[in-house]
Amino acid sequence: MTVSDWKVVPRNHLVPPYSLFTRPLEKSQVDDRHYSVIRLENGLTAMLVHDPCTENAAASLNVAVGHLSDPGTKQFPKENEYSEYLSKNDGGSNAYTSSSNTNYHFRVSPSVLPGALERFSGFFHSPLFAPSCTTRELNAVDSEHKKNHQADPWRIFQLNKTLSKAGHPWIKFGTGNRATLTAAGREAKARGKLSANTLVNGNGAVKSANISKEPSPITSRTPSPTPSSSSANSESDADGGSIGRETRRRLIEWWSKEYCASRMELCVIGREPLEELTAMVSKLFSPIPNCSQGPSPIIDEHPFGPNEMGTLVSVQTIKSFHAVEISFPLAWQPPLWKYKPGYFLSHFLGHEGHGSLFAYLKGKGWITSLSAATQALGRGFAMFKTTMYLTKNGFVLATFKYLALLRASEFPRWFQSEIATIAKTQFQFSEKRAAEGGRVMRENGRLEKLGNLQVDSGRVVLMAKKEEHERIFGGEKHWESEKWYGTGYTVERWDDQFWMKPHLIRQSDISKVWYKKDDQFWLPRAAVIIDIRSPVASNKPRATVLTKLCVDLVNDSLTEYAYDAELAGLAYHVTAHSLGMTLSLKGYNDKLPELAKYVVRALKNLVPTQDRLNVMKEKLLLLTMGAICSDIKPGLSKNSLKSSL
Repeated sequence: MTVSDWKVVPRNHLVPPYSLFTRPLEKSQVDDRHYSVIRLENGLTAMLVHDPCTENAAASLNVAVGHLSDPGTKQFPKENEYSEYLSKNDGGSNAYTSSSNTNYHFRVSPSVLPGALERFSGFFHSPLFAPSCTTRELNAVDSEHKKNHQADPWRIFQLNKTLSKAGHPWIKFGTGNRATLTAAGREAKARGKLSANTLVNGNGAVKSANISKEPSPITSRTPSPTPSSSSANSESDADGGSIGRETRRRLIEWWSKEYCASRMELCVIGREPLEELTAMVSKLFSPIPNCSQGPSPIIDEHPFGPNEMGTLVSVQTIKSFHAVEISFPLAWQPPLWKYKPGYFLSHFLGHEGHGSLFAYLKGKGWITSLSAATQALGRGFAMFKTTMYLTKNGFVLATFKYLALLRASEFPRWFQSEIATIAKTQFQFSEKRAAEGGRVMRENGRLEKLGNLQVDSGRVVLMAKKEEHERIFGGEKHWESEKWYGTGYTVERWDDQFWMKPHLIRQSDISKVWYKKDDQFWLPRAAVIIDIRSPVASNKPRATVLTKLCVDLVNDSLTEYAYDAELAGLAYHVTAHSLGMTLSLKGYNDKLPELAKYVVRALKNLVPTQDRLNVMKEKLLLLTMGAICSDIKPGLSKNSLKSSL
C-alpha cells in the first residue's frame, strides 16, 4: 500500500475523519459480500464487511502485544456488562494470545451490533481495571496454568521454549501464573518499598494518589460480612493488598504504553451498509490513543543456537502415546508471501499420496499420522515442524533422508503451477470465508531455504511415557525437570557418539532387539547376533553336554544348505556357552533375513536321526578327551578317563 492508495475523508458531523483505501479488493467470484478498508487518524486499520444475509454480526480486533480480559469500562462500569450484553443477544466472545499478538472477538445478533461495538471499543480506550477484580483475575490466570499442567501440548510447547538459546526472548514463560505476575510487587514489598499508602515504580516511590481510587464497578458478588482488618495489605483481599495494587499499577503502566492504536487492526461484519459501518467504527474507535509506538520489534536472531541444534530431546508425557517432532529453524515467512517456500515444503513433506514420506513410513508400520507445517514463533523467526505419531515399532530417521532427496532434486514448472492452481481455485470458489492465493516460488529451480534442514541443524523431540523411554534406552535415564511444568526430559546430541551407540528398538517379556547402524564401512553388509539364554544350559554337567550336542547337531544338519549360502557371501555359526547358545550371521543385506529364518527354524524344529546323534556324541567325546588330555596328570590313563566320562 502506498499513500496514493488512500483518500482522506474529512469529518462529517459526529464522525471523525478517516482515510479510505481506494484500490479494488480481490475476492472470490462467488463471494457476495461487500468490503471496505479504512484507516483512522489514530493509525488503527479496519476492514468493514457488509453482508445483508449474515446470521450473526461479529467483530475482531488484533493487537500486536499482550493480553487483557473483561475489566469493565468507564462508559459501562458494571462488571461483566459486555459479556452479559452479548449473552442476552445470542452472542458470545473470546480472546487468545500468541507470542506477538492478542486477538479479541465477539459475535452477536445483527440488530444489536452498535451496542456491542460500543461496549467492545471501550476496552481499548477507557478500561477501568477495577481494583476489586485484581485477586480474582490473578487466581483465574493461576488456575488456567495449573489446569495445563496435565496437558501434554502445553508441557512440550513450554519445554521447547525453555530449551532455547540463553537470553533469547522466546525462552520466556508463555502463559504466566500468580507467582510470575506478582513477582515485581513481592520483590518491592520485600525491599520495604510498598505500604498501604505507597506504591513504587521504576523511578522510586510514588504516592497512591497516582493510582486510580475510583470505586470498583458494580458487581454481582456479595461482600464479605466480616472484612479483614488488615485488608490494606492482605493478598487475599479483592484488590490483592499492596502487592495486588502494585501489580495493577504496573499493568496500567504497560497498557498505557503498549496498547497503541497504530498496532491495532479491526474487522467488523454486519448487515448495515458500508457507509453506516464506517461511521460507527470511526466514531467508536477513534478515541483509542496513539502512543507513537511503532510496530513490534523484529527479532532477527533465532532461538536455535549451536548448542540447541543437532539434539535429541526425550520428553515424558502424561498420556500414553508415541510421537516424534522434528524442528528446523526457518526464515520469517511474511516477507516471502509471494513465493511461500514454507508452504511449498509442507506440500511435499505432508503429502500422503503414492511415493510420499507418509506412504513409506505407513507402509513400514512405523507411523499412524504425519503433519508438516511452518510455525510462526514471533516477528522475525519461524520454525518448520514435522510431527509423526508412531506405532510401537516406529522411530523415524527416514525424514532426514527425504529432506536430502528434496535438497538434491530439481523441481519442474508443473510442481509450482499445480500448487498455485489449487490455491487459486480454493480462493475463487470459497464461500464467505477468508482465503488467499498467490505465486508459490520461482519456476524451474531447486527448493531454496533447505540448506539448514539437516540432522545437525534441527531438534528431534521424542514423546512417550517414562517407562517407554527407558524400554527403548535399555535402562534408567537421568531425567531433568522443566522449571514451569515439571516435565521430565533428557537432551542428547546427534553426534558421532550418538550414532555409534546401539538402540533398543523392540522389547517383549522374553526378548530384546538392539540395533546398531553401520557408520564406518557403508557397505551393503549386515551382521545379526541372536543370544539365546537359559537357566538350565549349564547348571549341571549333563546339561552342559546336552547344550553342546544340540548346537553340534544344528550345525551338522545345515552343512549342505550353509555351503551354498557361503558361496553367495553369507555365513552363520551356532555356538554354545555357559548361559545358553549364540547364533551369529553375517553377509549381504538382501538375503541375510532368509538365512536367519532358515537357521532359526532348523534350531527350533531339530529332530536328529539316531546315527547322526551317535556320530556327534563320539565327536564331542573325542574333542573333550583331547582337551582334557592335554592337561592330564601323570598316572591317569586314557581308559580310566573315558570310563569316567
